[in-house]
Formats: sequence, structure tokens, C-alpha cells
Amino acid sequence: MYLFFFGFTGLIGSSIFNHFANLNYFKKIFLFTRRSNLDPIFNNFNNIEIIKYSELNTDLINNLINKIINTNSIEAKEFMVFNFVGENIFGYINKSKYEKIYKSRVEFNKKLVNIFNSISKRPYIFFSASAIGYYSNLTDIEEPIDEEYFLRNNIENSSLMSKLCLEWEKVTHELEGSNVFNLRLGVVLDKDALFVKMLKINSYLGLGLTFDDPFLPWIYSKEITLIIEFLINYTTNNNLNNIKQPINVVNPNILRFSEFLKILIKKYRKLPMNLVIKIPRSFVKLITKLLMGKYYEIPFSLLISLNIKPNFLLNTGYNFRYNYLEELDL
Repeated sequence: MYLFFFGFTGLIGSSIFNHFANLNYFKKIFLFTRRSNLDPIFNNFNNIEIIKYSELNTDLINNLINKIINTNSIEAKEFMVFNFVGENIFGYINKSKYEKIYKSRVEFNKKLVNIFNSISKRPYIFFSASAIGYYSNLTDIEEPIDEEYFLRNNIENSSLMSKLCLEWEKVTHELEGSNVFNLRLGVVLDKDALFVKMLKINSYLGLGLTFDDPFLPWIYSKEITLIIEFLINYTTNNNLNNIKQPINVVNPNILRFSEFLKILIKKYRKLPMNLVIKIPRSFVKLITKLLMGKYYEIPFSLLISLNIKPNFLLNTGYNFRYNYLEELDL
């Protein structure tokens, strides 16, 4: 099996790359990038080929992919695609920033789908990053949320973030003849994640801030790679064809945000203080709305309480390996 990998330099992408490259899982990995300078680590593997391009020109990439397929005698459904390209949604959002977010997720996915629909041989599996923001209509949902929760309850995606995720996923369903997994990623915990770094600074002081007390649907970065490997084996072992499946990529041991902060404080504090302060979420909503207008919905969606469950993974037999925050390398 071969791999075509887009978005391999980010936090999640690099973790996935290291996992599969070190395992020699794929016969060959083709890394597609617009970056002129890459970390030398990506050149340290024999089965890696780096494909550089200036922009996602459909005809150019089409020709490159066809050349790769013909040169390596790759048969139909003998390759997979990973797409983890995406502009960061953290921080200040305005019209310009939102356009970058939209283009990097919806439009980039659309172009990739058009490219692979236009060639004679289709990928066996297409993995696309999505987000739990799919469920964030700016309303708390305390009951368990599985992958079919919105569909089953006739809930429309109404917020800016939720609509973005819906479009993000919908374009991948246009890929003909391929299995598609949309990975609805929870808050990714990793020692290099900005979210974790910010919270650790407060934890050193024995202090934490929470906005009301929402659920925190989290996933450890190393778990993501194991989930992808499981889904590949699940698909091949069951000889699945042309399925389009969203996956809640969250740990089943969901925590309230205050519980999460207390664990971090206990693990990292240097001072005797142990205090979690709750700030009304309405205050944050007011400030972000004043600063960002309608685009406040993107960052504010991260503060909504969503009780998300990884039902598909649990029902298909996946066993989570990283279940306790106290044991994670953060």
C-alpha cells in the first residue's frame, strides 16, 4: 500500500507521519508540500518522496499523481490519502482569517476530491481531518453525542463553526468509489500544543481558569495515529467499499474542564496554591463578539459543553490506550 500525505508538517500530521514512517507501514509515502524549507527529519527515510508544488493547481497535481501512479505501477485502490491541511482556528478571527480557514479546509478538500475523481485510479481510503465543532451550535448538549446525533434528532448545523465542519466533510463525500473517514477531532493534547502550553503556565502557579464548566472532549496526539491504523485494518479486513463515515476522535473518559485543570495543577504546580476560578461564559461571549463580530462564533464554539462519545470506534472494537491524563507526557 502507498500513501499520499497532505498536511504532514503540523502538530497532528507530523505525529502521524513519524508513526507510520518508523513502522515502514507503507511501501512508499509521498509527501505533498508547498513549503520551500522542510525539517531534515523528513529526508531520513528510504521510502519517502517529497513532492513540492507552488499552489494546488488541479492540472499540475493531477499530472504529478498520474506520473507517480504510472512510475510505481500502483494499482487501483492500492493507495491511501491523508489530508490534515488546515489553518489554525485559535486566536483572533476576522474576515481575512476566516477566509484562510475556509479555503484551507473546504476549498482544499474540494480540490483534492476533484483531482482524485479525475484520475483513473482512486484511493482505497481517504482520511480527512474534521472537528468536534461539527456539533457546536453554541448550545450546550449534556446528553451523549454519537456520530449520528444531529441526523437522528434532525438538528441543522447552524453556527459558523458547525456549518464550516459540515461543508468540510460534505465535499469529501463527492469522492467516488473510495472509503472516506472524516475524523472529528477533539481537543488534541500534546506537550507541543499551544493549548497545553498555555494551561501549564497557570498550573505551575497552582491556578486555573474555566469559563463556566463545560465538558472537555479530548484526545491524546499519539492515540490519533493508533486510531488511523485501526481504521485501516478494520476497512481492509472487512473488505469495505465506498463507505462515508464520520468518526468522533475523542477519549471515552470525558472530563469537565475544571477536573482537567485540577489534574494539570496537581501534576505541575510549583507553588502551594490550588485554585480553579470560574468565569461566566457570557462575559467571554460579550468580549469576543465586540472584538470579532459574527466571527466570534469560531473561538467561542470551543467553550461550548459537548458530551461527545466515540461510539463508532467503541462499537467496532477499538481499545483506547491513553485514557488517563495523569499518565500523559504533556
